[in-house]
Amino acid sequence: MPFFLIMSPFVTFAALSCVTSLTVSLVAAAAAAAALTLADYLRGASIKLLSVGPMLMFTGLVCYFVFTGEAWSIRHIHLALDSGVLTIALVSIALGRPFTLQYARERVDEATTREAGFLRVNYVLSWVWAGAMSLVMAADMLVIYTPWFPLWAGVAVAFVTPNSAVRFSKWYPRHLYPDEAAAQ
Repeated sequence: MPFFLIMSPFVTFAALSCVTSLTVSLVAAAAAAAALTLADYLRGASIKLLSVGPMLMFTGLVCYFVFTGEAWSIRHIHLALDSGVLTIALVSIALGRPFTLQYARERVDEATTREAGFLRVNYVLSWVWAGAMSLVMAADMLVIYTPWFPLWAGVAVAFVTPNSAVRFSKWYPRHLYPDEAAAQ
C-alpha cells in the first residue's frame, strides 16, 4: 500500500483542522482510517495495525471530547496521535511482529518471507519508525511546553522526520537485496 494512503487519516485530520473544528476533523480522519481497514478486508489483505490503530485513536479522541466536553489544542492532539503511532511500533516490536511485516509480506513472495533476513529487515524498519516518531514527539513537546522553541521548527521536524523514514524504508531493503529489487 502506498505511503500516502497509509498516512491519509493523518493528512485528512491535518488538512481539515485548518478549515473546520478539531472534532469534525477527527471524525473525518477516523472515517478515513476505517475506509483503509475496510479496503484491506474487502480485498482479502491483512488488517493493518496502521489502519486499525489510528481508527481507534481518532475515534477515542472524538468520544473523549464529546463526552467530557473538553477541548485540546491541535498541538496536544498531534502529540497524542504521535504517541499512539510510537506505541504501535514499540508494541509490535515487543511482541516479535514488527508492524512493517504486514506491508512487506504483501510485496514479496512466500519464500522471501521465510528468510531470516526478512524479519531482521522489518525489525530495523520498525525501529527506524519508532525513532522517527520519538523525534516528532520530542518536537511536539518542545513546541507545547517551551516558549523558546519555534512552531516552524516543530512543523519541520514533523514533516522531515517521517519523510526520511519513508525514504529509508524504501532504500534499506533494496540496498540489502539489490537482485530482488531489480526483479520487482
